[in-house]
Amino acid sequence: DMDKLDSLDATVLVDMTRKSTEAAVMLMNVATFAGCESSVDGSNLQARSLQANIRAMSSKMTQATQSASLAIKLAPDAIIAQYLATCPEEAFNVEHQRKLKDFTLSLPEENLITALSVDGNSAWSQLYSSISSTMSCDVGGKKMGVAQAASLLASPESGERRSAWEGIQAAWTQNEEAAAAI
Repeated sequence: DMDKLDSLDATVLVDMTRKSTEAAVMLMNVATFAGCESSVDGSNLQARSLQANIRAMSSKMTQATQSASLAIKLAPDAIIAQYLATCPEEAFNVEHQRKLKDFTLSLPEENLITALSVDGNSAWSQLYSSISSTMSCDVGGKKMGVAQAASLLASPESGERRSAWEGIQAAWTQNEEAAAAI
């Protein structure tokens, strides 16, 4: 209850922080694996499905721990001092979050924003990644993915840079309608 922050037990915040951090690390390890798999092969449906599941799980986890995040932003300084005495590794995050307390919404509003982000603003980024990871382009007669072609933009050879740029532009031209929607 956000109205009872004066009586908040700092050890509860410590326990929630440690458990949510542990869960987030495990979830992000799986996310990293899925991201690597889909960046190598944008048509890997298992990796893309796993990424979608991870986004949904991450949203649910954030909603489940949102009350602790809000408490850290809004609790009295004395309680936060007790919290930081046990979790000094959180000092930077706490300092940053408390600077944003004037912009904090109610718990239901914060949870709504988190829930909507999966299919809202994060979805546009995912759409871009999905399109770009499945595109291929022709660079000097060689077919390659956009990411590989983009790495050639730093080539010391001007002809290779130009060929890569032209190949990327041609690939995006084929997807310009979808790209314009993003």
